Amino acid sequence: MVRARDLYRCTMSETKKTERRLSSRILFSIRRYLFDLVVSFVCSALVPIPFRWRLLNLLGMHFDGRSFINPGITIHGNNLTVGKSCVLGRGALLDCSAHITIGDRVHFGPNVTILSVHHTIQPGVFRRDPNELRLSPVNIGRGSWIG
Repeated sequence: MVRARDLYRCTMSETKKTERRLSSRILFSIRRYLFDLVVSFVCSALVPIPFRWRLLNLLGMHFDGRSFINPGITIHGNNLTVGKSCVLGRGALLDCSAHITIGDRVHFGPNVTILSVHHTIQPGVFRRDPNELRLSPVNIGRGSWIG
């Protein structure tokens, strides 16, 4: 026989678990937002070009050599490896949800978008399923030009 107070304890423990999950998601979102804010400052015109790749290395990304990072690029996440002598054009967007590897001497034109996440479309529905995000690593070969 189930007692009312046992049900109350069960619901309270489930509520506490839900609150913990929610608070950890909120903290993760705040941390990610602050990280993206710092990265966008580093990639802005306020930071001199020779220092940008060095500062991004300190933030957990991996730049092998002197890369020219134009102001105004957006990088989400830190799963990024960039080879030597690369040029990242103004307005480029790199979504590093999964790992992005860029080879040596790669040039990006303005407003290039590289995404490492995709989703499935549900049949008969015009929306994506938010639980079906798929991460795929991106590899861009040496000497590529992307416009």
